[in-house]
Amino acid sequence: MDMKLTAKMCIAGLAWMGSMAMAASNFTVSPGNWVVTQEVNGQPGRGMGIEVRDGTLVMAVYNYAPTGEATFHLAAGAMNGNSFSGQLMEYRGGRYLGGPALDAAEVGSAGEVRIDFSSATTGTIKFPGEPAVDISRYVFDGVPQGRFLPPGMGEVWLLTKNMDGYFTESSGVAINDADGRMWSDDGECQVNADTAAVTCPMTWDSWSSATVTLKRYGQRVEGTVSRRGSSSKDRVVGARLALLRFRGDMELMFDTESMDWFTGEVTTSSVPEAGLWIISGENTGKPGRGLTMDLQLDTLVVQLYGYEADGSPTFRIGSGKYKGGSSTVALQKVRGGRYYGSDALTGIDAGSDGNAQIRFTSPTTGMILLPAEQWVPMQKFSVGVMAPQPESLLGKWAFFVAGAGGGREHTVFDLTRVDAGRAKNSSGSAQCWYETTRHGTVRCTDFRGEYRFTPAYNDGAIMGWAMETGFRNEVIENGNHGRIPVQRVVDRTGVISGSLPR
Repeated sequence: MDMKLTAKMCIAGLAWMGSMAMAASNFTVSPGNWVVTQEVNGQPGRGMGIEVRDGTLVMAVYNYAPTGEATFHLAAGAMNGNSFSGQLMEYRGGRYLGGPALDAAEVGSAGEVRIDFSSATTGTIKFPGEPAVDISRYVFDGVPQGRFLPPGMGEVWLLTKNMDGYFTESSGVAINDADGRMWSDDGECQVNADTAAVTCPMTWDSWSSATVTLKRYGQRVEGTVSRRGSSSKDRVVGARLALLRFRGDMELMFDTESMDWFTGEVTTSSVPEAGLWIISGENTGKPGRGLTMDLQLDTLVVQLYGYEADGSPTFRIGSGKYKGGSSTVALQKVRGGRYYGSDALTGIDAGSDGNAQIRFTSPTTGMILLPAEQWVPMQKFSVGVMAPQPESLLGKWAFFVAGAGGGREHTVFDLTRVDAGRAKNSSGSAQCWYETTRHGTVRCTDFRGEYRFTPAYNDGAIMGWAMETGFRNEVIENGNHGRIPVQRVVDRTGVISGSLPR
């Protein structure tokens, strides 16, 4: 099958590669800023903004030319299992800071890159003219060695049992470190200083006490749960719902799509999706500027991929404190770092172009003010097939509906095909489609009833609605609808939401 994948930062979207006969990955690659592990020395260097979604990888490499100038390259294409190989494309002539609207042009390839991921946060990369070296997800969250959270922070997680790909039961757990010790709602937690895994008591449902052990991977956790009195341990995967800062001015930030799931009101205190972003007005279908955004706790790290006034590609990098959905980031110029095939080189700071001011209005939208420019909208870059294409709804969706006795009744939609504009299961008894209502952008129905929600960009948990229905299963639009967690637990290529190889 001859399918073209356009490797450009500012395009409407990437061609869907899901129909290509590639082996599926067996874990979820953590999106955001990655580094060559052995090159991390506290000085300016090179790195990668990496994002993998639905079997497609997009990577922006920020590095240097042999002359010492900062530059960048892009690679994109289909994953083959846990591996990727593709061309590192070069561009020239795009928009520079404070300059007019300009489209860049593709000028060739710097060579082939190969990546082999070994887990959600580790792998190896082989750049042109170099041996394979270790890479890892860049961690700057300030969590002390051997801790699960820094003092003064708390998190709310949605946990789901995963029994060989069959998802049974879910529950929520809140973990905080308000006073230097770890606590859940059900008692004190213990942290393994060697692995940073946390073990906490929790109430799995309204009648069953349990113990859960979790290890975190960014905004995901994975581990085991065992009910009290049982010697068996079941595997669980989890997605974060919210982050709470206790110290100073208390702040609650939501990972869910632009909605406070306590009140149902729109909130601007959102945790932005890590990975690649674009300036909305520059999304012309041609090469242009882009960004990598990565928020960890209260620090936002930004790489801006753009151009100099002479047309040469360049990048700027910076970080800033994040509070109330906003951050101010000094855009530092750097030069002199390592280029493909060179010996070890360390970059140096080369001054600043000024500050970028950033406001997020949801996990996937926001506003940005670059030096010498005006405030403009920005948005999460779309990797893979996206709304409103019904193919984007394929995979397994778990709806966690309150059941008898206060427990959770799992309804899992295994959507495998598209028919008449709707994603459906094999029998057609369960289906989801895009339709905007005041309860979200997607409607799903089966014999149990109807659910509505707005999907997260990645496979994070979101808060949706179980709609009240009448005698003939028709929706009572002004009825007493219930708030429910919703999560796509298996993506369209068969990858289970989780972080460790299986």
